[in-house]
Amino acid sequence: MLRAVDSTKGEMERFKETLFAALRCALSRAHQQSENGNHSTLGKFLMGQTDELVGSPVAESDGFVVDLSLRFSEILRSTQVLNDIVVYLKRFPPGISRSRYLNYHVRSYLQEMYILRERLNALLKKYERWNSPLAPNSDTFTTLSDGRNLIAKAFDRIVDVRGGDVHHRQFSDPELERLEGWEGLVEGGVDPGKEWMTKAYEDQIKTARERWMTQIETNNATIAQVLDVVFDSLFGMTFAANGEVIIPKSYRPPRGRE
Repeated sequence: MLRAVDSTKGEMERFKETLFAALRCALSRAHQQSENGNHSTLGKFLMGQTDELVGSPVAESDGFVVDLSLRFSEILRSTQVLNDIVVYLKRFPPGISRSRYLNYHVRSYLQEMYILRERLNALLKKYERWNSPLAPNSDTFTTLSDGRNLIAKAFDRIVDVRGGDVHHRQFSDPELERLEGWEGLVEGGVDPGKEWMTKAYEDQIKTARERWMTQIETNNATIAQVLDVVFDSLFGMTFAANGEVIIPKSYRPPRGRE
């Protein structure tokens, strides 16, 4: 079952370090095979240059490590993008509309949050298939079910905003829309009294940026805690006490990128 962990411990980081250590060993074995004339496409598969593992036979454990590493790397990338957006918002680049720049990164944030949720749920679904059939009262069944519930609770309210953007209407934030209007008013011209408009726009763009940065940082901290709990539970299903990879009972090498 899922259990709370100390967020400072970095359970996702522990999962990454253990998995990538296994991946380096798998690639080293593939490289050694190639040096001996038994060519394998494992390296190309990892780099996304092919969807087929051909050539010299790859150990099932190595194939599983590569498969899991690719899926984990997609999740890792999404978390990095979410953190990067905060950095982007700390400074407006010259020559670009500040209101459109802010609007763009808010949309990008919501989009990446949606992608992260989908990738996490897809990974849990894979673990379910890799370990099927699952008894309803088994620890694995409960762990994966708890993981899905935790993800839903953390992500759904945020992702619902993005969902409206795609399926029903354009994402709308009245504050961001007002900024575009103010920006249009203060661009160009030397009309009398324009100074107060300029100040009003500057105050609002600052407030909007700070509000979104605070919201994104808060969300990211919550998501980091969720990821630590999820990957702490998956760690025990994936690695033995000595760090060796546990091949799930129903794992089968993918045919293409599933």
